[in-house]
Amino acid sequence: MRNPTFRRLGVATLVASTLLAAVGCDLVKVGSRCSTGAAPGRDSTHLVVCKSGRWTRSITLQETANILIGLLPAKAAVVSGSDQTTQVNEAFAKDFQVKVTRGDGLPAVGAEVDLIAPKTGASLDRGPRTVKTNNDGIASFLATANNVAGSYDVTAKVSGRDVSTTLKFTNTAAAAKSVSVVSGAGQSAVANTNYAQPVVLKVTDAYGNPVAGIVPTLTSPTVMIAGQATTGTFSTPAATGADGLTSFTVKAPVRSGDISFTSAVSSALAASGVTFTLTVVPDAPDSPMLTPSSQTAARSTAFAQPLQVEVLDQFNNPIPGKTVTYTVVPAGGAAATLSSATAVTNAAGIASVTATANGTAGGPYDVQVAVQGYAPQSSLEFALTNT
Repeated sequence: MRNPTFRRLGVATLVASTLLAAVGCDLVKVGSRCSTGAAPGRDSTHLVVCKSGRWTRSITLQETANILIGLLPAKAAVVSGSDQTTQVNEAFAKDFQVKVTRGDGLPAVGAEVDLIAPKTGASLDRGPRTVKTNNDGIASFLATANNVAGSYDVTAKVSGRDVSTTLKFTNTAAAAKSVSVVSGAGQSAVANTNYAQPVVLKVTDAYGNPVAGIVPTLTSPTVMIAGQATTGTFSTPAATGADGLTSFTVKAPVRSGDISFTSAVSSALAASGVTFTLTVVPDAPDSPMLTPSSQTAARSTAFAQPLQVEVLDQFNNPIPGKTVTYTVVPAGGAAATLSSATAVTNAAGIASVTATANGTAGGPYDVQVAVQGYAPQSSLEFALTNT
């Protein structure tokens, strides 16, 4: 006799007729002859059995339906193994046990129970997915977590029946393996000032799961250098949260240029580290230097040295990209012709033009200098003389 599939009871006779037909009980005529030992049959209202060589009514279809339904799996319940936790890619310590009972309250023996786990995210990895219940109506499963950390539900469902129960599990991250930068790398800050945003780090295991409770190591060969007054600082990261994230703040040193950092899970796992840079930009121009400050040239000849302006900030960092304007202010007829009225400072913070004396002897006369971003000063000028 096989178990039929159905979802709800309707009229008793229809349900019983359907069930009896499904298990092979044919329609027979009550009172007609039958062979001893023949399988039960049915008519429109009763189960019919062969008795004394004649088909004889037995119990009603309602009673038959109640009996048949009582033999079917009707309830599933968790016995043990739910609410377990294990590390990713590890087996759960206990069996998952689910008990299935029939409609009459007795154990459902030999019922197939399917485990239905999430298809994505945290879930089960290996283990049987369909198990038959034993003589106590219990189906037992052993399984292994997949490599994604998180909590999830697994449904234990009786095959062919709308009967199920739910088990809950949690996969935890493996040991911390690597550090990555989430945000904050590549920022720029003026020398001796704080970077606007903290640098955010993420600690993960070998499968990319976030790992909590880790204080990553942090080193920088270009900040807080022993014996060098750079005044750069950085804070110690806090332990990572459940999302694997932590952060630290940085104050730029006084020297401009790129500064590098390396962060790792621990000093013992330096190979797991990540290296990244921040940029220190010079402060505003503070002390332009003129080289040479004075020169002499014969009439109608070029001055031997270019008129060079070195633009520095308060920490003596060269400032590139600043426009320097040169203006000749003759005291009389003596003057000079410049190769250009402006020049832009190079990576070394230097701008220069050449000057040629005119045909009039005299001097000294001035070539005044104005530096972009630097307050004009009357003393910022070259002194030239034509002989």
